[in-house]
Amino acid sequence: MKNKYLYKFLNLNKKILLQENKNNIIIFDRQRFVPSILSCFFSIALAQKYNSNISVYTTNKNSDYIKIFKSFGINKFYYKYFDDWKIIIKSLFIFFPTIFNINKNGIDWFIKKFKINNIFFGDLIYDTYIRFDKSYLNPKLDFKFIKILFLSIIKIEKIYKVFVKSKPKVIISNGGGYATLGGISARIGDNLKIKIITPYIDKKKRISFIDSKNKKCMVRANGDIKRINTKKLSHYLKKFPIKKIEKYIKDRINAKVVTNTTNILDLKKQKNNKLYFSKKYVINKIFKNKKINKLILIAPHAFSDCPHLVGDIFFKDYYNQVYKTLHFINKLNLDNVGWLVRPHPGSKRYGESGIVEKIVKNLKNDYIKLSIKSIASDNLSKICDNVITCTGTVGQEFAIQGKYSINAGKSYYAGLGFSKDHISKKKFYSTLKNINKIPKLNKSQIIIAKKALFYFEYFDKGIPLEKSKIIDNDVINSALKSANKETIFCKKLINNIKKYKVENDEMFKSIKYLI
Repeated sequence: MKNKYLYKFLNLNKKILLQENKNNIIIFDRQRFVPSILSCFFSIALAQKYNSNISVYTTNKNSDYIKIFKSFGINKFYYKYFDDWKIIIKSLFIFFPTIFNINKNGIDWFIKKFKINNIFFGDLIYDTYIRFDKSYLNPKLDFKFIKILFLSIIKIEKIYKVFVKSKPKVIISNGGGYATLGGISARIGDNLKIKIITPYIDKKKRISFIDSKNKKCMVRANGDIKRINTKKLSHYLKKFPIKKIEKYIKDRINAKVVTNTTNILDLKKQKNNKLYFSKKYVINKIFKNKKINKLILIAPHAFSDCPHLVGDIFFKDYYNQVYKTLHFINKLNLDNVGWLVRPHPGSKRYGESGIVEKIVKNLKNDYIKLSIKSIASDNLSKICDNVITCTGTVGQEFAIQGKYSINAGKSYYAGLGFSKDHISKKKFYSTLKNINKIPKLNKSQIIIAKKALFYFEYFDKGIPLEKSKIIDNDVINSALKSANKETIFCKKLINNIKKYKVENDEMFKSIKYLI
C-alpha cells in the first residue's frame, strides 16, 4: 500500500537552488526513507556552507528514494557501475587471482587478507555473502559468492576512482558491515581521509550524526564501536556517582531505559522471562544431578548480523565460533564443568531458530546442554561462573557480577581489565583448557565493568542536532511505527512542510556550525 503522504510531500516540498561548483558532496543512497530525507537536509546545509554541488550514488534510479532527493532540488544521480571498460578489465585482473587464492588458501585468508588499493574488503564481502540464506552453515566458493565478489570489486574500483578524481569535501554514508554502497564508501573514504557524515535518528529520538573526524563520536565511520581506556572512562564519568550507574544498570535489566549498544527488543524479551532458578536447581534439572562445580554459559551471537563489524574475531564468523568451540569442549572432558548453551535472544527474528539446538543435540555430551528457555538473562549471569562470547555485551553483564568473560576475539571493551580477550584460536583454546583456574574479579574490576556498561549504553554514539520544527517529535514517533520508516511521511510532516521553510529550520542551521 502506497503512503499518500509521501506523494503529498513530494508535491509540496520546495526545491532549494544549488550552485554548480567543483567542490563535491557525495551521498551514497541506502534506499531507506529516513536516511534519504536526512541526507537531503545534511547535504544541502553543507553544500551551502562549503559552496559545493551534490551528487547521489544509488543502485536504483527510479525509486521513491530518488524522488525524495529530487523534491529538494538534487538532480545528479549515478547508478551505472558497468559503463567503464577500463574498470571492468581491471576488476577481472583482480577477480581471477582472488578466486585462485581462495581455492589455495581458503575463505579465512580472504576474510583477513583480501584488499584492493591497499584497503581491506574481505570482511565486508564475506558478511554480505552470509547475510541471507544461512550461507554461514557451509560457506564455499559457489555462484552466490562469486557474483557478490565480482560486483563488489567493480563497485570498489568505481568508488575509489571517483574519490581520487573528484576529491569530495564530504561524503554522506550510512557505512555498515556489508559490501553495500555505504559500507564500501565508508571504508574507502576513511582510508583516503575524507570526512564521512552519517545522519540518523538516535535511540533518544533525536536527529544526530556521526562525524569520522570528530573524536567525540563513539563509533568509527563504518559503525565499529571505539575502544576506550580506564583513564578516559573515569574522566567521562566523573560527574556520575556509582549509585546512579547501578540504578541505570538495574533499569536496563528491566528494559526501562534507552540503550545504545543492546537491541531493546532483546532486553524486552529477556525481561518477559520472569522465572528465576538457583544454580543447584539448574544443575539438577539439566545435568541430572551430576557433580558440577563450575557452570559456564556459552552465549552465541546472531549468526548473520555483521560478525566482523564490532571488535576483532579470529574465527570465520559467529556460527563457526560456536560450532568449533563446542566441538573443542566436547573433547576436553574436564572434571566437574557444566557447559550451558543459550541461543541468541533474537535468533527467531534472524531466522536462526534451531541451529544452536541442533549442534548441541548432535554432540550427545552429558556436560554440554541447552539452557532453560524461560530463564532470565540476569539469572544466568548470577548462577554461571563465566561466559564464552566473541565480542558481545554479555561479557560486561557477567563482569558486573564479578566474573570474567572469555572472548573469542578482541571486544570493544577490551583492555579495561575485566575480560579475557584473545588474538588467536590457540590462546583461546588454552584458556578453555584452564577454565577451572580463572579467578573472580576484584571490587575495582567490578566498578570499572559497571562504568563501562553504563558508558557504552548511556552515552549516544554521535552528536545531536538542534530540534527540528519540520521533523519534530511527532514525525519521528510516526516514523518509528513502521519497519521501513515510510511512516515518517505523515499528516504532521505535511503540515510542518507547509508551515516552515527548510533553510530557516534550527536543525538545518545547526548542521552548518556543528560540522
